[in-house]
Formats: sequence, C-alpha cells, structure tokens
Amino acid sequence: MGHFNMNIALCKKFDESTQSVIGIMNEVDLNAQEEENKIEINVFTLVSGFGKEPADEMEFDYYLRCTNDDENPEEKTYSGRSSYLFSMTMKKADDKEKEDESSIPTYVGTFQAMSSWKRTIFFPCTGHFEIQVFRNESEIEEKDALERLKNYIRNKQDPVAIYHFAVKR
Repeated sequence: MGHFNMNIALCKKFDESTQSVIGIMNEVDLNAQEEENKIEINVFTLVSGFGKEPADEMEFDYYLRCTNDDENPEEKTYSGRSSYLFSMTMKKADDKEKEDESSIPTYVGTFQAMSSWKRTIFFPCTGHFEIQVFRNESEIEEKDALERLKNYIRNKQDPVAIYHFAVKR
C-alpha cells in the first residue's frame, strides 16, 4: 500500500517561475469582484506520496460546495448545492527520468506535483463554502462532471481533500 497526501488552498496568485504561493486566503471578499458575484481566485494544489499505490496516473475532480447560505437563512436556497470547477490529471514521474543521482528519492515510487488553476468563480450567495476534491477511480468513463459527483456521493466516496472558506461582502 502506498502513501498519498493532497493539500489545496485558495490564493491570490501563484508565481510559476518561482513556484511561489502568494496570499493564501480563507475568506473571499465579493466587494473585490470583477462582475456581479464573480471573483478571480487561484486554487493551489500540492500532491505528494510514495509506494506502489497510488496509480501512475490519477484523475481528480474539483467541486465548489455551498455549506451555509448566509443570505437566505430561512430557505437555505444554496446550502448543499455543488458546482463543477475543473478536473486535473496527475502522472507520476519515472525515477529513471531524474536528472542526477541526488534527485533520486529514497523510497520507490516517490512523487510530488504542485499546480495552481486560475478561475473566475461565481458565488451565488455569501456564506461558507468548500472546495471538495474527489479522485476519479471509476472504470466507467462518465463525461458529465455533475454525474460523476452524484456517483461519488452514491458510492459514499470521501473527498481526498477539502478546503473550507467564507465568502463575504
């Protein structure tokens, strides 16, 4: 069995040239919006692991979920609703592809990946939200991302990462 770790966070910017995260956020201010209820954010992901598992190629689906709708406290109009953000495929590098001896890891199958996805996201309300990441382990190729989410929930599959944050005005 292998060891797998995924961390996600919202950040203001990600500098590709220096691989630097700039401005980790746990609160989104809609007053800084470009369009009504839309704001540009970066979803930063750090993945690492080692061992025979996980697979050489892994697919992940990212969803935005409203956990508490503060604008409609009685009806909870958006509470519990999810929307698809994006998908990511990660491939493990072959240890033989390492440039020199010093970069060869101690454990077999060691891997790490870092990425940031810039997105303009629509927030239907203020309140509490989560970005939930699911590993797509299904042999069935489902093209519709929301159908995949229904399958994850139906199969009681837990997310591999969750990032909780607030949206305010």
